Order: sequence, then C-alpha cells, then structure tokens
Amino acid sequence: MGAKALPALGKSPFGLPMPRNDTRPSPARLATILSRQDPPAWGSDYLPGQLGTKEEAPDASRPGTFTCAELGRDVHYMGTPERAAQLVGFYSGMAKELHEGRMIPRTPTPGPLTNYKPAIGQPVLGFSGTIEVADRLGCLKWHPTVKVPDKEGSGKQKTVAYPLLGDLLWFFHTGDGIRAVNWTVKDVPEAFDRPFAGQWPQKPVTAEDVDAASARSLIEAEAYQEVDIPTVKVTLEEIPKTLRNNLLALYKPVPHACRLDPGLRKDFIDEVRVRTQQGGRPLDVMLHHLRQYGWTMTDYHMALLRAIWTRELKVDLTRAVCVDAPLQPERKTVIEMFPNWFSPKL
Repeated sequence: MGAKALPALGKSPFGLPMPRNDTRPSPARLATILSRQDPPAWGSDYLPGQLGTKEEAPDASRPGTFTCAELGRDVHYMGTPERAAQLVGFYSGMAKELHEGRMIPRTPTPGPLTNYKPAIGQPVLGFSGTIEVADRLGCLKWHPTVKVPDKEGSGKQKTVAYPLLGDLLWFFHTGDGIRAVNWTVKDVPEAFDRPFAGQWPQKPVTAEDVDAASARSLIEAEAYQEVDIPTVKVTLEEIPKTLRNNLLALYKPVPHACRLDPGLRKDFIDEVRVRTQQGGRPLDVMLHHLRQYGWTMTDYHMALLRAIWTRELKVDLTRAVCVDAPLQPERKTVIEMFPNWFSPKL
C-alpha cells in the first residue's frame, strides 16, 4: 500500500449511526470524529473525538466524565488511568487547557498552538500529517484505514486514512509562555508494549497486533515531535494510590459554589492553616466556627476540600486527608513528584 492509497477525507457527508461499543474504524466513526475535530474547538466548546461513554468507549474500558470547573465542560476519560492523570494535571495549576482524545492530523495541518489565544505570538510549527510520518518511518502499512463510498450513489468505495486519537494533550502555562505536552496513558509500563486487550476479546493477541500497536505509538510520538511537542508515557502505577484517592475526593466540590460568606470562609481557612502548622485537626476548627457562626459542617468541609484543591492550603496528599486527624504540610508538589510529565525534553 503506498501513501497515495490513503487520501485525506474532508467533512464527511455520511449520516450513519455510531456503532455501539465498536471502536474499529468505520465510516460512521470517521464522520463523527471529523465533525468534532476538524478543526478542534477550545475551552468549553471542545469535544473529544471519542467520548467517555458506554456507546463509544471499548467494552473492556471503564469510561466516564467529570465536570471540569477549569474548562467549563465535561472532561472525558477512557478508564481509571486517564482520570487519575487528568486530576494530577489539573491539580498542578499549570494546566489551563486540555484536549483529550484529540485527532492527530492525517495531512499537513497547522500545529496545535495555532488557534490558542494565550499562545498568540509564539512560533508554531505545522504537522506534516500521520500519513507522511508513517511513510517516513516505514510504518505505512500499519496506519489505520477505512473504506468509504467513493461517490454518492456510485456503489464504489475508496480507502482513506483513519485518524489516530491521542490520550491527553495538555497546554501548560509556564513562566516562559505556553507549552503543549502529549501524555499517553496506561495502567502499567508493560502496557505500552502491547495492544489494548479490549480490542481483541475473542482471539489471542498476535505478533501482528503487537506490531500494529507499536507502529501506532511511533507515529504518534514522531508526529508530535516534529511540531516540538514531547510525548510522555504516564502510568497509573506511578501515581500513589492515596494521592489518586485524595485528588478524586478533593475535586468533587470544586464545580459547586461555596456557600460560606467570603469573609468567614477566609477566616476559617486561615485558622485551619495555622492549626495545621501546630499539628491541630481541621475538625476542631470546623466545630468552633459552627458553634460561633452557624452554617453546616458540610459547608465547612466543602470549603476545606476546595481550599486544598486550589492549593490555598498546601498539604501532603500522599497521606490520607481526614478532618479528624492533623493535616501534614506539603513535602513535594505534583510537579516536583513527576517533573518529566510537566517539563519533558524532546
């Protein structure tokens, strides 16, 4: 198969329903991906090429969404590893934009920072496209394809390139400007060397399957490298379980407004900060304020969790966060814990 056998497909005219739990390339899926990602939107308008729903995610995955206050939209994930990685990224404070499930362009296209307003003025390189990258790497035969109608009513079909979707494309705001970093996420390091089992539920994984998965990873990394975006391998195994659980619990109240009076909330958080340095319990501060000023324990608890999430209170999240036990001061930020995730080298 040569590169010319993989023509690009523009906006698809196919009004076909999305196959349920079938992640294989199809005209319907191609049409859906292009409608969402050609071109991708920003902020609250962004829609990933694949949603974290039972209808679109692989059978073996555990997809879902959570309301992201930072972006003003639901963020989609394909499983626990992606959700944990997303929470680490947002908690860092560096992430102001995330494109999960972003389509990697198949043909020459401007780079991802091109239409990102905070990055206006920064030099931006363009993609040559995954077709050209695959050809250059000698992996063209592994580039996914799909057959679509050649012309409406002709009965003939043509083969077109099917897009690759990345996991998490972050747009980190640093002191030197905006930097995009591509995170590819698995549960354990060994998973990067094998195809996703959910795609082959009824037959053993073959050497050809492994080669195809390996080629896909190479194409993705090379496509992003040519636009100066590093690809980082992130695993759930690297994120301490207590940190994962804390981040999930801390984020739940973030999308909801704090009910406490702003002045009262500030006094409460300030006193918790002082008591934390003295080895005191948040619960004692909560009870004191409840007796003194009213409101509810839930209001104070939610205010506490929100303050920890926004790093107004900096505590050690590798240890359990409980209101009836002293909070431990932060020893390392997540950026310091995972420096290569946030400031990787190309």
